[in-house]
Amino acid sequence: MPQLETDAFVASDWLECGRIFEQNHLPLSVRREIKQLLTVPASIRSTIPLQTLSVTQLLDANFVATLDHNLNSNSITLSTCIPHTHIPDNFLMWTVPPLHLATQLLDQFGQAWFDGHASVIHPYSPTVHLPFWVLSYWRDVSHVLEARLTWLKSHDWILARLNHNEHDHHAAELVLIDEALDILEYLPWDADLKGFGACVGIRTSALPPLLANAMIDGRIVDALIAAINGHLDEHSGSSCVVENLDLASIFLLDNDGLRIGCTLTFGLIEALYMFFY
Repeated sequence: MPQLETDAFVASDWLECGRIFEQNHLPLSVRREIKQLLTVPASIRSTIPLQTLSVTQLLDANFVATLDHNLNSNSITLSTCIPHTHIPDNFLMWTVPPLHLATQLLDQFGQAWFDGHASVIHPYSPTVHLPFWVLSYWRDVSHVLEARLTWLKSHDWILARLNHNEHDHHAAELVLIDEALDILEYLPWDADLKGFGACVGIRTSALPPLLANAMIDGRIVDALIAAINGHLDEHSGSSCVVENLDLASIFLLDNDGLRIGCTLTFGLIEALYMFFY
């Protein structure tokens, strides 16, 4: 007979007995067991950068782990063997699967656990049976590493604009570039945006396209429109002047071809931060 929700977790009632893993219909005892299996130990979690660190701090941080895009669902496997009590001393130096794979493995964990799997195998050391919490660790670390690469590209884009404008003596744009670099000094690399950003579920990790030659997420456009409308509502008593949009002032042509003008882009990120914080 299945255990009552108030009972302690009994493995024989749930594991290797043909049950289907239904995330939304699990008793408290099973959810507690899952939480225990997937919780990263404090000593390991302390090595993962906090999401509230500024972009600059994230870029300056030293990482021993690296992403390995060659890892896939065939190279990282689940095993029915019980996990080793201690993980290898050099575990933090092992390569990390990309975020999409780490997320996929976590999605597969529940049914695999019900079917009798108990550990994880990394191709770096196939004889080591790792505990399930490494899946949570890989997800969190790969998220940090991929976000860091994205922010690094945006930071490099800013520096490229800086070099370009210093050479051409564009003083106005140099001021905007300095302000953008200052913002990165205290903008959290992955935190919930407040104000209008909260209405569309945007996090700061969605902002890098504003500082790159890339498409802008529709949610950011929605938030910008909401921010502008809110600003107009606050100043409804003042007059507004609407000017024609000159495409020549939005798009600039350089050696790489057509790109979004840095004046517009830095203006957007400055507006985002001003309205959301």
